[in-house]
Amino acid sequence: MVFASRTSQGFITPQQVGDVEAWAGRAVLEALTGFVIDQDRLHDEEGSVWELK
Repeated sequence: MVFASRTSQGFITPQQVGDVEAWAGRAVLEALTGFVIDQDRLHDEEGSVWELK
């Protein structure tokens, strides 16, 4: 992949790529943790890959 800045039309450094990935990833995860799903819409844990044994 090639990463460039939309504003400057210049390429961004690998450090900047890492910074932006971390920033965007954190924002997505924070948004997901704030998303409420009613219990009746969830799948049972029993028999799933999430079941703790």
